[in-house]
Amino acid sequence: PLGVAGSRSMLPALALEQLRRGDAPAAEAVALRFARTARAAAAAAPPLETLKALTRAFGKARCVGGVYACLEAAESGGIAPDAELLQVLVDALVHAVRFVKGGVSMETLPTGGLAEVAFVGRSNVGKSSLVNMVLGRRAIAYTSKTPGKTQQYNYFAVNEGRAVGSFHLVDMPGLGFAKVAAPLRARWNAFLSEYFASRRELRMVVHLIDSQVPLQETDVSIMQMVGAAVAARSEQEGSGLAPPLDYAVVLTKADKNDGRVSSRTVDQVRRALESAGCPAATPLVPSSAKTRMGREAVWMLLREVMSEVRLEES
Repeated sequence: PLGVAGSRSMLPALALEQLRRGDAPAAEAVALRFARTARAAAAAAPPLETLKALTRAFGKARCVGGVYACLEAAESGGIAPDAELLQVLVDALVHAVRFVKGGVSMETLPTGGLAEVAFVGRSNVGKSSLVNMVLGRRAIAYTSKTPGKTQQYNYFAVNEGRAVGSFHLVDMPGLGFAKVAAPLRARWNAFLSEYFASRRELRMVVHLIDSQVPLQETDVSIMQMVGAAVAARSEQEGSGLAPPLDYAVVLTKADKNDGRVSSRTVDQVRRALESAGCPAATPLVPSSAKTRMGREAVWMLLREVMSEVRLEES
């Protein structure tokens, strides 16, 4: 065994050399090795500057697994990412973003089988700002000054055309503030419920909740829709219909409380998730689009989607 010193220096140096030689799979295997070692002993994690160099190199090689191994090693080693590492991470994972289309019904959503991650939340929760922060772009997702104005599912292709590391990010309409007639609101809710329960390409729902205000009725409704969708998909497992659905909650605007979310808010959200039938292990991620807090944690949520081989068109 190489031990702590070997994991901190020898293995990263070997991975970099393999990347220079163009052998990304071998380099990824080495990176996964030092990430596992860091899980067992935090002191074995490579230093911050080494992780930056490795992440850049893996990004240049378009090796998603290697980038995530570096991120995992930093997390296991208790290494707080600085602004430079956060930008290096995004540059390594996001090479291109393109607006595809806006959908207003199940029939108008894109085809092609690309996995989807949907970002959903109340109007004014900071959703578009967080999407822009996660992608490292200034104005990919439209930030409206009129809450509830956006009424379509906006599809963005991330790393389009790649077999691994590509997906559709879906920026969903802000809910709760739009002044619409009851029949139209009912159609929106029916569309959302159907999308969560039966959209075959949908892999994950990222639900943004404002950490600075009490949990709202709209958030509880979203949880209930997700809980019902998770149950429905579990019943369909193995049928070839919709695959299992992952779900995570991102608590926005945490910078307004020195980067913390109160235990009262966490308890309230946990109780609501349990009542809605959502998975007990649903992740809660504090975030701030202003300070970029939570950027690396959101990308860790997307690890499985980013590692998925692109589906065949159906």
